[in-house]
Order: sequence, then C-alpha cells, then structure tokens
Amino acid sequence: MKFSFLISTLFFFLSFSLGQSLKNRLLVPIYIYPSISFGYDSNFLKLSGSEIKKSTLNTEILGRSATFDSQVIKPKLKILYSPVLSDKYESEFLISFSQSLYGQLNKKSYNRYSLVYGQHLGPYSWLKIGYSNLPKYFIRDYIDRDITGNVRFPCSFSSEEIFISYSFPVWQMSWLRFKVKGINEFYNSNFTEFDQQKLIRQLDFHSGLSKRTKYSVSIIHENSVNTTYDSELISAHIDRSYLMDKLILSFTHGLQSFSRIEKSGLTLSVEQRLYELSSTGGNIDDWKFYFESSISFWSNIDIHDDIGLKISYQFRNRDADSNPLGDFSWIEDIKDFSKHLIWVEFSYDIALDLFY
Repeated sequence: MKFSFLISTLFFFLSFSLGQSLKNRLLVPIYIYPSISFGYDSNFLKLSGSEIKKSTLNTEILGRSATFDSQVIKPKLKILYSPVLSDKYESEFLISFSQSLYGQLNKKSYNRYSLVYGQHLGPYSWLKIGYSNLPKYFIRDYIDRDITGNVRFPCSFSSEEIFISYSFPVWQMSWLRFKVKGINEFYNSNFTEFDQQKLIRQLDFHSGLSKRTKYSVSIIHENSVNTTYDSELISAHIDRSYLMDKLILSFTHGLQSFSRIEKSGLTLSVEQRLYELSSTGGNIDDWKFYFESSISFWSNIDIHDDIGLKISYQFRNRDADSNPLGDFSWIEDIKDFSKHLIWVEFSYDIALDLFY
C-alpha cells in the first residue's frame, strides 16, 4: 500500500508539471505472472559416472548431500509494465525474480533477477536491452590446487550479464534476431584462477511450417577470456580461456482449441567447447574439449482461464576429452556427466490496476 501511495503521489505532481497526458500514458495496469515449479534433478552436482561409483566410499565428493539426486522447488515472479511512450509502438519493462531451492543441499540453492526493456519497432521487430544478476551459484566442492593436500573447498561464482538484441522480419511469418551478451563471472577466493569475461554472439531464425507448427534455429558463438591468467596464483599459469559453439533446434505445435493441451514442443541442442590451455612456461602442449548435447520435451496445459500448467523433461549429456599425454588427462573422470530433469510448473496471471 505504501509503495502504491508513493508512486501515485509522484505521478500526481508530474501531472501538474508535464501535463495530464503524461499521467495517462504512465499510469497503466501492471501485469504480474507468479509461478512455482516442482522438479527433480537426477544429478544436481553434475558428477561423472566414476565419481558416482566412488561416492559410496568417499562421501566428500557429495559434500554434505546424502545423495547425488535432489528435488527442486523454483518460485518465480515476473512483472510486466507497458507505459505508452509512443502512439504507434509498444514499450515494455519486464522484471523477473526467481529462486531455486534444492532439498538435498541448501547451499546449492540460488537466486536470480533480471530487468529487460523492450521497444517495439514494427511487425516482428523489437529492440531489447537487458541486465541479469546471479549473486552466488554453488557448483560443488573441489580440491584447491593452490594449497598442498587434497582438501576440498566449496566452489562458487557470481555472474552479471548485459545484453542487447534486435529482431526484424525477413518474410511472411519469419523473423531474425541478433543478440550480443557480455558476462562477467567471478569465482570465490579459493578458485579465482577460473574467473572469466565472456562475449556471446547469437543469431536466431524463427519461422512456421503452418499456423500451428513453428520452428526456430539458433547459432551461438562464445569467446571467453580467463582474466586471472598469469597472475600470482600457483595454478594461474594455465590459460583457461575457451571458445564455444552451440546449435539449437526448436519445434512448437499448437493443438486444437478444444484440447486442454494448448501446445507442445521439442528442443535439441549440441555444444562444443575448446580450451587450448596455453601455459606461461610454454612447455605444456595441453588442451581439453567438451561436447554436450541435450533434448527436451514440454507441454502447456490449460487448467483455467488464468491458471496454466507446464510439464517438461530434459536429458543432458557431456563428454570430455583431453591430451592423453598432457597434465589434464584426468579431466574425463570429473567433467563427464549425464542427468535427467523433470519439471511441473504452475503459473497464474494477475492484472493490477493500482492507479484506478
């Protein structure tokens, strides 16, 4: 109530200084989209097959978790505000908050928030600018190579992202989007040798096979620079910069209007990542290579006018390889993984007329 009163008071004074039309343009309904998801992650620490076998004898691999799988609860809130900044085109501000809560290991839980401004420029054409923040994401416990011994320490990072995207039509029912993202990723004090600065370029093509069947193709290239390479840390003499390429294919099919299932979809993706692992010593001819693939299915189910249900399943798999004669030949033992993810999401649409 206090927040609503302050905002109303602000716009009351603005209406005198800038005119009644500005007040009418800015005092528009706010749309709120809360949702909650219940999920299951079969390998939430991304353990390799050999690590899962060893975990029965060496519980340090699991940290304080009793098992390598976990239930997950994910509440999320989206707030959409669309002031009338133009008589011709739509403008919108989208604020998102989400929290992921892991039942098996509390420190694996994390929060994320984002803000996106979108300006409509015409049919199938938008300019968007966004920011997102991940304050802390715990990966798992790892051995700190800068310290003598095999003691494991929690490994986590924080991440900030900014992006800009532009979409435009190319022909009937088809459009392209160019997107550029910059990401800063900073690790906790035991693992600062992994700090990264990323530049990601993405091209998306969206089209339709029919009125009900849509598809999209995304091509992504990432260049990540290891910002702490050649610092004073013992393990920082290895350059952990990498190049990544990813391809995503998505298909969506809308069903008959009398069906409770509104639409269903399928997404396939493949990704390759190459680390050259150059060294300040210049004597190590090392490299490591990741190949990751995933497949997911989902369906949107209409429960009520304002209540929706989404059920999804995803399988992810990563294969890791390295120079068998180099210093990272062990990489396959801890970087390979596969996992199953199942989600059941309930959502609700709310429109608030705070200023009427």
